[in-house]
Amino acid sequence: LLLLSLLLLAAWESGSGQVHYSVPEEAKHGTFVGRIAQDLGLELAELVPRLFRVASKGRGDLLEVNLKNGILFVNSRIDREELCGRSAECSIHLEVIVDRPLQVFHVEVEVTDINDNPPVFPESEKRIIIAESRPPETRFPLDGASDADIGVNSALTYRVDPNDYFTLDTQNSREQMSSLSLVLRKSLDREEIQEHSLLLTASDGGKPELTSTVQLLITILDVNDNAPEFDQLIYKVRILENSLNGSLVIKLNATDPDDGTNADITYSFRRPVSPAILYAFYINPDSGEIRTKGKLDFEENKLYEISVEAIDKGNIPMAGHCTILVEIVDINDNAPEVTITSLALPVREDAQVGTVIALVSVSDRDSGANGQVTCSLMAHNPFKLVSTFKNYYSIVLDSVLDRESASNYEVVVTARDGGSPSLRLSRSLELHKVHVHVLDINDNSPHFPAGDVQFHIPEFLMPGARFTLPNAEDADEGSNGLLSYSLSPSRHFRLDMGSRVDGSEFPELVLEKALDREQRATHRLVLTARDGGLPARSGEVQVTIVVVDANDNAPVFERSVYRTEVPETAPNGTVLFRVQASDPDEGSNGEIRYSLSNSTQAKLRHHFHVHPRNGEVRVAASLGSPETLLEAYIEARDEGAFSLASTAKLLVEVTDVNDHAPEVNLLTLSSPVSEDAATGTVIALLNVRDEDLGPNGKVTCSMYSGGPFKLKASFGNYYSLVTDGPLDREQVGEYQVLITASDGGSPPLSTRRTLTVSVADVNDNTPSFPKSKQELFVAENNAPGASLGHVFAQDPDLGKNGLVFYELLDIISEGQSASSLVEVDSSSGAITAKISFDFEWLRGFHFQVEARDGGFPPRSATVTVNLFVVDRNDNAPVILFPLPKNGSVPVEIVPRSARTGHLITKVVAEDADSGSNAWLSYYIFKASDSSLFRISANMGELRTARLVLPTDAVKQKVVVVVQDHGDPSLSASVTLGVLLSSSAPQVLPDFEDGWETGGHLSAQNLYLTIALACISFLFLGCLL
Repeated sequence: LLLLSLLLLAAWESGSGQVHYSVPEEAKHGTFVGRIAQDLGLELAELVPRLFRVASKGRGDLLEVNLKNGILFVNSRIDREELCGRSAECSIHLEVIVDRPLQVFHVEVEVTDINDNPPVFPESEKRIIIAESRPPETRFPLDGASDADIGVNSALTYRVDPNDYFTLDTQNSREQMSSLSLVLRKSLDREEIQEHSLLLTASDGGKPELTSTVQLLITILDVNDNAPEFDQLIYKVRILENSLNGSLVIKLNATDPDDGTNADITYSFRRPVSPAILYAFYINPDSGEIRTKGKLDFEENKLYEISVEAIDKGNIPMAGHCTILVEIVDINDNAPEVTITSLALPVREDAQVGTVIALVSVSDRDSGANGQVTCSLMAHNPFKLVSTFKNYYSIVLDSVLDRESASNYEVVVTARDGGSPSLRLSRSLELHKVHVHVLDINDNSPHFPAGDVQFHIPEFLMPGARFTLPNAEDADEGSNGLLSYSLSPSRHFRLDMGSRVDGSEFPELVLEKALDREQRATHRLVLTARDGGLPARSGEVQVTIVVVDANDNAPVFERSVYRTEVPETAPNGTVLFRVQASDPDEGSNGEIRYSLSNSTQAKLRHHFHVHPRNGEVRVAASLGSPETLLEAYIEARDEGAFSLASTAKLLVEVTDVNDHAPEVNLLTLSSPVSEDAATGTVIALLNVRDEDLGPNGKVTCSMYSGGPFKLKASFGNYYSLVTDGPLDREQVGEYQVLITASDGGSPPLSTRRTLTVSVADVNDNTPSFPKSKQELFVAENNAPGASLGHVFAQDPDLGKNGLVFYELLDIISEGQSASSLVEVDSSSGAITAKISFDFEWLRGFHFQVEARDGGFPPRSATVTVNLFVVDRNDNAPVILFPLPKNGSVPVEIVPRSARTGHLITKVVAEDADSGSNAWLSYYIFKASDSSLFRISANMGELRTARLVLPTDAVKQKVVVVVQDHGDPSLSASVTLGVLLSSSAPQVLPDFEDGWETGGHLSAQNLYLTIALACISFLFLGCLL
């Protein structure tokens, strides 16, 4: 054993030597390195017999020797940077061993550097933050790039995109280290450019040179150097005076080109602020919205001038200012005011036509047509209204007065303003009454309706006998009426006055001295009635007294006064009394006839009928108004030659009967009425009356509407129908108001009247979407103009108030302007695409649609629409590995000793689609020997399906197909070459020829394999 070791050592020393080669890195497989057998002095024929082999520390697979020609060639990729790092020298040390005799040779292969590594920056994007206040020449250090190559291939130079603000500076130190800085050339202005994007490029010194870039994103920090600005110095706004609290007056928008807190703006009223502005308005400090806070009144303030200040939040805040002129728009919210002065009352009945009775002035605090007032008189009367000056009128006499026909007039003045539309003017109607009393003048003389009077007086009557004389009548009143009677002088008669129950008087002829027919059979007297007017008027009647012979007993009534009650509706012929008188005389002197006495007023005579024989008093005509006491006198006269008579008093009280139903008169009706009418708004004016008296003529009114109304008593029998709560046209658009007037009779009578009150719409409802967010889906690759869906908002208002318009609010979503992607139809809300969407470019975005009605001011609402792009299978799979090089089939080497399941390679693919469209499956489409290979359907791992047999062909081809799960599916394929070999081949065979379906090893190859195996076995045996 010792002798064998010494022999081996001697052989080792005698065969040692060193050969140097060089090869560039990244040389292709099979690249020639050197004729190693020739350079070592070995014969080609003895390489195999002497078991020529190469050993190396580290990776021994980089270089290989072709035993046929003795050439050292590159077997696999050599990466100098991986092998030696940054070392300047890089070599592969090989030991070549041959046996028989044993010799060892040292071979050094220098790997030369090529420019195969580009410069590498630490990051692909570099963010730099610089304040805009930094001065020029300020330096900002940058991280340089590194290059894995050496020498000139790693010498780096830098350049930056041309720009006005920055330049690049590179300085080299003694230690061969370079520092890279970005230098500011001129002052920055963030408001002009907020961010600078520069491309920094590093180039090495290789040929050709390799480059690398890094994106420099320079963000400019803001300083507060700009004051907020409004887009206008003066804003003009108009708003209704009845606007609700919280109504939007204007939304201000000031802009500040600064950034961060320097651009945060707070709004406020500029001091000093008048109390009127603070009472009426408030401003939102964040949004700039000015809204109403208190009640606006056009009559108090027609215009507000509001100064607003916008202040940013910088350390030294800056401010901008503007002025808002708010014009208050008048509405018809004030009723006319009527003033009646200088009343010339009472009015003499002989007043001339055109006489001024009263002066009327009207006013209305509203403006324009709302404050223009017109006046008129209601009902028929002898007066008219004459306009004397603007808003001044005179009530003048229009026709002759006659107090005896009408002594009192009720003149109603109506004042109405000219507001438009009329539905807003229901409160602008006012009624004023003027009571005109006609003053009497002495234009009527007393007269005796009955004409001349004749009495037959027996001569035996004793002095003191009384005879009722007829009453005179005078149509005048007061002192102009009847005051006194006088009788022409007579020795036998005098005049006396009797009195009635009601206090009225009547004349009586009193026998003063006994008559003597033989001396004078007839006496003629004159009865004169005189009034108290100035000058006085009088009337006369002839009184003839015929003296008859003695019939000395006059009829006598059972009672001196008869009293009864009778309803006003008593029919003609109704018996009121049955009077009876007695006369003790006999014959014709005792036969009695009944009749109405001349003492009965002429106007009452036609009301009664007296039966001359039985004394029945019946109704002969309508008894007139109820609650009247009628007084009549009945006379009982005998039929003596010289008849005697006596009288009795009849008192008839006429009682009222409830025979008239109330009347309901509609004076005015304002319909439709605005649904925003205030509580207490007058809708209609009504008048009720009943011709009955007492409880039968007392009328009460009630109302039923089922709505917010009530009936309000104004004065007398006038009523106002007013609102008693808020109206809502969207709930009830029309009301049927039932007015019922009932009297106090038993049973009561009533009258009903139905008023139709319509409710006019105002813009009090905001359009509403079913949901605040809406989702839409569109398949990618759609045609421009394709319908995506629609939005729909409802507004329960009517007309323009309920007409909804749609508008796309342009916002930036996913880096895109919504208006560049979709459009919205303003009328229907239909949403259509403006472009064809690509799921791989844009998977979804959102935008807002505003719905605005046509009211004034308009109301609006928004909905957020989320649009999702649905993927389509429009991208085929892409195979990333293995890839053909220069058009050749990629080759994988499989040792023949590989076990079942040996990993040959892994096919890597990707699909740009998503979901099931991007799920990939792998399968073998075609193979030289389908039984030898299998592939993982999900992972793409190509493995052996069985052991490699000696009979299997050396060259195998496999076609692998990658297929996605779309509908229809798309696929890609790759053709792989598989080399079955027991050792690494010297040169890869060509796989471009046809398919091999199987075969046997050649005899030469088989013998060579057996020989190599035997030599290796003997060598190992010697070593052991």
